[in-house]
Amino acid sequence: MAPRGASGAGVRHGICHEAGRSDTPKPNCRRTGYLAEIINLRQARKRLERDKAQQAAAQNRAVHGQSRVERLRQQMEALRRDQHLAGVRREQD
Repeated sequence: MAPRGASGAGVRHGICHEAGRSDTPKPNCRRTGYLAEIINLRQARKRLERDKAQQAAAQNRAVHGQSRVERLRQQMEALRRDQHLAGVRREQD
């Protein structure tokens, strides 16, 4: 009988079991394909959607971003300008 791992008998799913029944991968295995990290697809999808929404919000803030004080200042300037124009407008007969 061949020693464990010599013929691939002890290698399962890319994890080497040459040194006992340990589930820790050994770097000196012939087959070094480690298992991928298990992820919850629903959580990954929601995380991706949140990231996209945050990027879109950042772009909107850059394009349309004005603080409340800036908006109020512009509104007050527009109101003063309109009142001034209304005051200097000549009456038509």
